[in-house]
Amino acid sequence: MNCPKLRSVEAFPVNLNGQRLICLRDPYNFSEKVVFLPPPAFFVVSLLDGRHSLLDIQEAFMRRFGEILFNENIEQLLRELEGNYLLEGPAFQQRKQQVEEEFRLSNLRLASHAGLSYPKEAGEIRKQLETFFADRRGPGLPGPLTQEPPLRGLISPHIDLRSGGPCYAWGYRQLAERQSPDLFVILGTGHSLLSPFALTRKDFETPLGVVETEQPFVDHLAESGGEDLFAGEFAHRGEHTIEFQLLFLQYLLGSRGGFRIVPVLCGSFHSFLMSSQSPGSDPGIGRFLGALAREILNYPGKVCVIASVDLSHVGPRYGDPEPPSPGFLEEVEREDRRLLAKVEEGDAEWFFDCSRQVQDRYRVCGVSAIYSMLKVLGEIRGRLLRYDRSVVDQENSTVSYASVALE
Repeated sequence: MNCPKLRSVEAFPVNLNGQRLICLRDPYNFSEKVVFLPPPAFFVVSLLDGRHSLLDIQEAFMRRFGEILFNENIEQLLRELEGNYLLEGPAFQQRKQQVEEEFRLSNLRLASHAGLSYPKEAGEIRKQLETFFADRRGPGLPGPLTQEPPLRGLISPHIDLRSGGPCYAWGYRQLAERQSPDLFVILGTGHSLLSPFALTRKDFETPLGVVETEQPFVDHLAESGGEDLFAGEFAHRGEHTIEFQLLFLQYLLGSRGGFRIVPVLCGSFHSFLMSSQSPGSDPGIGRFLGALAREILNYPGKVCVIASVDLSHVGPRYGDPEPPSPGFLEEVEREDRRLLAKVEEGDAEWFFDCSRQVQDRYRVCGVSAIYSMLKVLGEIRGRLLRYDRSVVDQENSTVSYASVALE
């Protein structure tokens, strides 16, 4: 490796057993492991851009730390990165082709977070989900089924269930106590998605069973919604934002008979937040959302749209230089609630204008899914059920989230 190159990976600081390290994680899940590096090793990794030779790296290390970095130390680090498929090269390309081919040939999108964010066993999952409703921060267990019509929309978190489970429960209790939809269009945040939207025809499997995708709906949407809507399909493989919603749907509605889903991943609208343009003015986005609205309107059964989103992301894990102060967290909550008030009013463009005013200052990762949901549902009103936040590391990095029912 004359000029080794690191793949596009996530890097964020962590505090492990009192030691400050940098964590490297593959957002595309070709590698299922994470690598923890001390700051000097991460300095070396930061130079793996395909332009610096090993000699260049040694010289830069000497200038930075005043110490000699031996070839064997660099080579050991490179072997670790290559073994975890974090370096560009033949090993990664072979792994990439194998994983993509396996996913392409399968009719199922397999659970990616079972055993990580929730248990592998169905009985244990049901116990865990029940505790979220009964938790002191939760809404209580669902009451008897009423004759109220289904929710038209639901905003639900996608944060790790172990952190935000009770907030999920607020929305899903509302859904469970009403008549059941026949179809759920789930707009998941696509954290690694490079295009605005990605469809899949695959059914989704969790430890609670298989949820069927409404393939005719997906086919019609693909025909009228624009080109290359399956180009980003691979992003579904490791993305958890749809998977987490399915657990609640299966747990609460599985005994009532079948329901189907339309899984859609939504990419970032960051470029629109930094401009004066609305996402809906983009021909491709406008065409897709128009087609989705028509398919929902023409569907013969009852449809509920779920936006699987989190709100603000602040702290060193997300790029801030310092942990958030109590005062800053109060500011974040004010901005979050200002956004949520626009959601309650049901106007997609007002919501997006409110988001644009702070130019992604708080890194709200659910903007695209929320905007899309409001756009396709048209005249609608929302009701905030629960707002909460979780600290996600020892640096006090914090994620906020909410449950909102839309009728």
